[in-house]
Amino acid sequence: MIKTATENKLNSPQIKSDKTMTFDYFLETNRLIWKYSELHMRAGMKEYMEKRRAALKEKKDKEYHAIVMDSAQWE
Repeated sequence: MIKTATENKLNSPQIKSDKTMTFDYFLETNRLIWKYSELHMRAGMKEYMEKRRAALKEKKDKEYHAIVMDSAQWE
């Protein structure tokens, strides 16, 4: 998953004289974090979706509610 997210690798760190990163480098790192997070969330939410649908189909309301609450906490 991380390999997929890092296809567009970060360039060399762009550090200013005050030891903070440049805004462009900050944006690059955030794009990488967003890609990884999105891939991670997609897989997890798919699993929760399958569990929710199965609970609804079997008319297990308490289990469905618990799954919804778990998925909200997981996000």
